[in-house]
Amino acid sequence: MPKHGDVWCDLCLVQGADRPAPPCRGAATRRPRSCLQRGQTRRTDAVLYSEDVVLASGGSAASQISVYISDVKKERQKTMPVDMSGETHQALQEQRMKAVCQRFSFLFPVTYCIEYMVFGRNPDAKIGHVRLFRKRIPLLGYRTFCAPSTSTSYAAPITYVFWSFVCFNLFCYAMGENWIYKWLALQWGLVILFFTLLFHLVYSDPGYVRPSYMDGDGRGGGELTLREIEKKHKESLWESVNGVPMERKWCATCEMHRPVRAAHCYLCGLCCYDHDHHCSMIGTCVGRRNVEVFIFFVAMSALGCIVPTMTMLVSWIYHREKLSPLQQLLSVILFLSFLFFSGLITPISVSMCTVNITETTTRERVQRVYAKKRNPFTRTYLQNIVHHVLRRGASPCLFTEEFLRECALRFEKRNLGTGETIGCV
Repeated sequence: MPKHGDVWCDLCLVQGADRPAPPCRGAATRRPRSCLQRGQTRRTDAVLYSEDVVLASGGSAASQISVYISDVKKERQKTMPVDMSGETHQALQEQRMKAVCQRFSFLFPVTYCIEYMVFGRNPDAKIGHVRLFRKRIPLLGYRTFCAPSTSTSYAAPITYVFWSFVCFNLFCYAMGENWIYKWLALQWGLVILFFTLLFHLVYSDPGYVRPSYMDGDGRGGGELTLREIEKKHKESLWESVNGVPMERKWCATCEMHRPVRAAHCYLCGLCCYDHDHHCSMIGTCVGRRNVEVFIFFVAMSALGCIVPTMTMLVSWIYHREKLSPLQQLLSVILFLSFLFFSGLITPISVSMCTVNITETTTRERVQRVYAKKRNPFTRTYLQNIVHHVLRRGASPCLFTEEFLRECALRFEKRNLGTGETIGCV
């Protein structure tokens, strides 16, 4: 083993080296503690370097970074179009939204456990980014549940609701006031209602549109890049609704001119009737079949934050001497979290109620669809409320038994030879 001066460097201590170590340039100066004098031994074992390590190309760090940046730009040019239409820009925004949701991936196992216990490992079929499960419910028979790939998003809200509810119960028992238990009972009802509505929204059909590629040769329905979406762009069709021209945009993924007021969700991979928005907090779309339930869900969520906020505020003013200093600190943190979400969710519930009363969608309001023309779907405020609450009713669900069988056959053909087959129901 070669030596360098009076010291032995780390590379000289490699066991079983087939060739002498490279020259040690100032090892004692750079890392004096890592070098050993002649005859001394290290307490720890020597580092063993893998033989599979590839030698550097010889370029400087700056040149290697430049090559890496150049490769990234070339890859970006393959997927990013030069000019983006409104549809492509929407797809880009939803991709960014998905990237933001991935930051909470450490909570996703919560959703994985729930879905595994309820639905099992493999879906009965799949379309777009939506998995379809057909399960038998006692007294109700077989039902189809749709689970979008973004259903993992609801892990964050249910985790917060569960632990904040536990802490609120401990706070009420620490106070020990009779009047506070009445508000605690109300909170129990709101939390149970929250979970019931949440699972109903996530695993039910929001109003998906049957894609046209289901009637074709089976080649469509794949994931498209932004460049491919822009390349397949077609001019819109126009349809008169109560004397007002309404646009029917082309959907490159579903390969059709979608119905009026429908929009494609690039997170779910399907178009949706009367698409309001994709809720990134619960991971599902809000559309024709669930908008009323979603409004009720948001209103109950806001009330579920306001009730503990006011309860803790009154208890803090009149009975905070019952709490220890540590309990006071923890109760302040819990109170601030309830206050924050009260201020966040309450405006959302008001906005959704406005959507219902004016017979518009959040998408139409953001895009100012009716800025220069009247809304052909609206009535008076009272008539709009009566229409949504009493008259409209639920639209037919896309996921019938026949449709599920078609999806299962299509999914099985696309996975042929991969070892993954899905049986028909």
